[in-house]
Amino acid sequence: MNFWVKSCRILEKRHLQLVIDLTPYEEHAQVIYIGLLQHSRVLPLAWKVMPGQDKWEQGLWECVGELFKRVAPHIAETECTLIGDSAFVCEIWVALSVSHLWAAYL
Repeated sequence: MNFWVKSCRILEKRHLQLVIDLTPYEEHAQVIYIGLLQHSRVLPLAWKVMPGQDKWEQGLWECVGELFKRVAPHIAETECTLIGDSAFVCEIWVALSVSHLWAAYL
């Protein structure tokens, strides 16, 4: 069994705090990610790199939905709180969170 699978099994047994963020990298790129909040650090679980200045081929919420789908199977039915800033305030974000049984907070 690989390290990732073992780590996920450990995580299944606790309440997780996940962070979602969109971080620019200079003008070249933006990274959308979901990470695990551990003390004062965020450990990335899933991310997607998007163009910094060019038009995106996918919309933000389509990208966020992909990230949710990538993370969800690995944390099973673990109780999760998803934390995001004001950029993520909308019904779509709350609906995505609820569909994965995660509480959403700003």
